[in-house]
Amino acid sequence: ASRESNARPYLDITLAPTSAPANMPPSRVGSVAFTNLPTTMEKTTTATAGTVVKDSTGGAFTRAQVTFTSSDNNIAAIAADGTVTANTPGQVTFTATATADGITVSSSVAVTVTDSTRVRLYPTEDSYVQSTAATTNYGSSSGLLFKPTYSGSPDRLAYLKFDLSQLAGRTVTSAVLSARTAITDGPLDVARADLHSLTTPWSESTVTYQNKPDMGPTVGSMRVTRTTEYTAADLTAHVAALTSARTPQLSLAFTQDGVTTDAVIILVASRESNARPYLDITLAPTE
Repeated sequence: ASRESNARPYLDITLAPTSAPANMPPSRVGSVAFTNLPTTMEKTTTATAGTVVKDSTGGAFTRAQVTFTSSDNNIAAIAADGTVTANTPGQVTFTATATADGITVSSSVAVTVTDSTRVRLYPTEDSYVQSTAATTNYGSSSGLLFKPTYSGSPDRLAYLKFDLSQLAGRTVTSAVLSARTAITDGPLDVARADLHSLTTPWSESTVTYQNKPDMGPTVGSMRVTRTTEYTAADLTAHVAALTSARTPQLSLAFTQDGVTTDAVIILVASRESNARPYLDITLAPTE
């Protein structure tokens, strides 16, 4: 059968190994890479990072001196033996440096430190309603207005809703609502805004004054001024009760309790704005 067929002739040859030239230069360090280094770590946990060092051809290299550095030891530190300690939430960059024969190579890995006992939630829905526009929905507004009625003035209520489903059954040790607020009209330069629980359902896209939800008791208050700024209300007791009962939502109404002629119009930046309200929650560690 010829070479043009599908069964060509062939010649098998075995060669003696060649020895390396006596003047072959020694291998050089080419790269270093982390091993066993997680990119996310929980606060107070530790990990042991290693490294793989290779020569310029990709082969193993064992003559390098390897050192480690952290971009921020306050967030997470790395010891000479590769032990990593996560200290506080944030992002840090670890760098491994390998040096041999005057040549230095390095590589870096970003690691995020988290704290599962601290959670920040943003509203899933918000809106406000007004008595003089009883069938109007304001769910897409970038600002939420509220002011109780007095002597025939419009009654305005603002609403926020948060998803608590991820916290079901957890023990809440702190829950603080922060919102960017400002008094926009009225006789006072400083006022109190009161937060009530809501006892009936509502939806951002459909709520109006005509179908507004029922309010429950006051669960927190915050100080508001004419300056546009973030202000805070402690809702710990209320949120703790909801998570303990595995209630999946926190639903709130803004108003002012017990005011008459001293009622003011207060503007709250909504979730559609660039200054969303948020709820910071601290949880007891799980076993």
